[in-house]
Amino acid sequence: MSKSLRALFASPEPPDRVVPVGFPGWLFCAAVFLVGILALASVQFSKTGLLAADAHYHVRVAKEISDAGMLEDFPWTQASVFKDNYADKQFLFHAILIPFLTDDLVFGPKLLTVVLSALLLALLAWMALRHGFPLPWLWVVLVLASGAMFLFRMNLTRPHLLAVPLSVLAAHLMIRRHVLGTFLVSMVFPLCYTAAHLIFCIALLYAASCCMKKEPFPWRLLLAVVAGSFAGLLLHPHRINIFHLWYLQNIQVMLNVWQIQDEVRMGAEFHSVPGRLILWDAIAVLAGWFGVILFFFLRGRKVSLRTLFFFLLSCGFLVMFLNIYRFVEYWVPFSVLFVASATRDLTEDFDARAWSSSHRIAGPVVFGLLFVLLAAQTTRSVLGAQSGVHQYHSPRYQSEARWIARHLPEGELVFTCDWDSFPYLFFYAPRQRYLVALDPTFMQAYDPGLFGLWRRIATGRESSNADKILARFGTCWVLAEKDQEYLPFIEKCRRDWRFLLTYNGTDAIVFAVLLNPAPAVQPLAEAGVAALIPGVYLPRQFLCYHAGIRRF
Repeated sequence: MSKSLRALFASPEPPDRVVPVGFPGWLFCAAVFLVGILALASVQFSKTGLLAADAHYHVRVAKEISDAGMLEDFPWTQASVFKDNYADKQFLFHAILIPFLTDDLVFGPKLLTVVLSALLLALLAWMALRHGFPLPWLWVVLVLASGAMFLFRMNLTRPHLLAVPLSVLAAHLMIRRHVLGTFLVSMVFPLCYTAAHLIFCIALLYAASCCMKKEPFPWRLLLAVVAGSFAGLLLHPHRINIFHLWYLQNIQVMLNVWQIQDEVRMGAEFHSVPGRLILWDAIAVLAGWFGVILFFFLRGRKVSLRTLFFFLLSCGFLVMFLNIYRFVEYWVPFSVLFVASATRDLTEDFDARAWSSSHRIAGPVVFGLLFVLLAAQTTRSVLGAQSGVHQYHSPRYQSEARWIARHLPEGELVFTCDWDSFPYLFFYAPRQRYLVALDPTFMQAYDPGLFGLWRRIATGRESSNADKILARFGTCWVLAEKDQEYLPFIEKCRRDWRFLLTYNGTDAIVFAVLLNPAPAVQPLAEAGVAALIPGVYLPRQFLCYHAGIRRF
């Protein structure tokens, strides 16, 4: 490395001292990791099967990469920007999943989820030691007591399992003014998570903290983040399409969330949750958060740069969490780090031994009460997360997808009413093709007119459904999800002789659409006989295969 590069990546002296981690410290981190494994596994393995829809998508993508190599396109969606402009926005996460794939595609990914979540706990324990936070074990327990929402989210097999620890590590490296480390984390981050700008936002908050504390402006860190983020995007195997996908995922999707469009039904994780639920669920973190702020005012202490930085991060993610509850996975770690850092500032000149010796009764009572409350809240959080796992209806569309896999030829396109059924269909019937995956915005961006027609048909607001499904969507197979929104469409299909019920499953109905049926079949179809026979399957010669059907 040349002198100029060494000078560029040289780390200036950090304003906050750090404490070396010796062998007892590493032993403590290992113990925290094992405790995390036990606590998180009690949630993850309380129910068989992958948790939530997106886990099925990620595991199947990892399986396809394992079998066929790097995906150059994504033919499983035929009315989405993914079809011709595919970019694996979670490439690194899928690569890490591959060694954990088992024959059932379930146990290994669930194990990886527990391991990565436990590593976050170990990282927070290491940071507590490194920054000299008092009572390091307390902050680990506080994370486990942070509520059922956080523990449930950290048990989902999704790329945030990499993104959250990398964000926390990036914040630590910025405090240390470690330019090269910040560059490397910024470079890795876009390979595993779609929000490549997140590390830059964290760096901006650190720069704002430096300005507020009148510390030297960290221009090298900002430069390292920008350079690292662009390097990561350029190293991405789908670098040509990743910038367009970044815009869709981070700009257009957010606009659809906040503009409350009836035609774009977003995922439940983009919704906000009631304030009283947040207060009740995250009461331990909120109590610590407001408690240290109150003590700062009472004692008149100055806040350190480190604490101010964590405070700004906690506030930023709190605003996002209150609007979109998925950001609880970021808010909890940074809030716990803020409380721990603030506690260090407040107790810099506090002699715990002297206080304990002068308060022989009050000392044990205070620590005993704190331990009991945290233990009770931790138990409540774990049990609440387990309850959430059991209430979550997963997997769905399993019988329907397996019927499709058995009866439809490879490459056959299936019209679906809901985009959210795709992960399950993709997981259990990967040889067939579907309309849209992961987000309705991807179909809206692909063809707004086609998207509007799809929504009108799916919600029962369109006439001549059979002709339009055949001509505009190029398929004669329909999977209608049994959700309240799509019941009018299902009723229309039941009354239309051209829709033949071929499979009535638990979560959806599969219809075959007839075009110019054979004379022997038409009277039965008009009389509705075929639709009344559960599980009836018509041979291919009765269906709508001809050269005039439009294909995407």
